Amino acid sequence: MAIGVGIGLPFSKSGGGATPFAMGNSLYTDGVNDVVQNSVLSSTAFNPYQTSAWSASVWVKPTTAATMNLFAVSETLGGTDRFWLRLYSNNQLGCGSHGQIAYSGVTFPSSYWTSWNMYSVSVRVDSATTQTVFFYINGALFATIAKGKYNYTPTSTQLSLAAFSYAGGGLQGYSTQYVFTENLVPESEWLALYNSGSGADPSVVITSPHSIYNINESAGTTSGDIVDALGEQDLTMFGFVAPFGVNAEAP
Repeated sequence: MAIGVGIGLPFSKSGGGATPFAMGNSLYTDGVNDVVQNSVLSSTAFNPYQTSAWSASVWVKPTTAATMNLFAVSETLGGTDRFWLRLYSNNQLGCGSHGQIAYSGVTFPSSYWTSWNMYSVSVRVDSATTQTVFFYINGALFATIAKGKYNYTPTSTQLSLAAFSYAGGGLQGYSTQYVFTENLVPESEWLALYNSGSGADPSVVITSPHSIYNINESAGTTSGDIVDALGEQDLTMFGFVAPFGVNAEAP
């Protein structure tokens, strides 16, 4: 069941929160062949396949109103993306999880295609055959969807940021502060991370994050690794040609 769009809180980017967090830079991707991923299957990369819950979040500023993937996780190199978060051209959020696709069923404002906003998802595995997907925008609960699920058990995964490998293409625009957890993140923590639009340190406000990519690399970077702030799997930039790459713009 979808929870309708709230008034004010889900779409507020005004100040008033705690001390602002010093955001890093952002990835500026063309939506065609720019991607950041681990080049080999990794046992230390974010792996939602075998957990009872998983969550993810990213700040995004698109440069076009088109269907685009924000991240993806696959079980084989270049294989089918089993887990992902996506913006749709009809102003909806979508999530792939355990072999099922969940659509938010409610729309976000058209102005979000040209502004910074934080998109998050938390997934609870309820049983061997069911799961619940919680969509958040700017920290506030946007929709709740109950879905079936399939069982997968890969021990190594490939994580892609701004992923272009699946239907709909990759992110065309800016993105930063990717956060991944192998547990259920509640609304209170997403709100703390959003911090009234000022941002916060994920390692402080999110319980047990697995990976954090703050995009702290120097502006102008078009190759090399995007570092996991928690010391897990660093990701490598592929296909970048200036002016796309690490950009100084951030929320």
